[in-house]
Amino acid sequence: MSMATGLAVLDLNALAPTTRVQIPFGRAEPEASWTITRSDTGESMFTFDLPAELFERHAADGVLTRRAALNLKEDVFGQFTAIYSPQDAFRVFNFVLDQEWATQVTEDLGRRRRA
Repeated sequence: MSMATGLAVLDLNALAPTTRVQIPFGRAEPEASWTITRSDTGESMFTFDLPAELFERHAADGVLTRRAALNLKEDVFGQFTAIYSPQDAFRVFNFVLDQEWATQVTEDLGRRRRA
């Protein structure tokens, strides 16, 4: 498996049609990269930058809180579809946010607030 910008190159031919994902990020600034990670293996598949419009919609005073980020993940990235067309074929992939993971993140946020 080769590396590109620190992430393994994703072999779309080996990917299941429906994949549960997690979407972690390290910082709350709009410039931070978010990562789509497979729930079953923990493998990072690709990164993306949050569009400014989505950041502005969910941010308060220029900051995206952990709770707002989780809400954004569930509302906007809860499920999305990608189409891959190698040569003359088409493959459709459905990425679904891992609800068990989202629930765990919610519980962790609640514990941090009480601590």
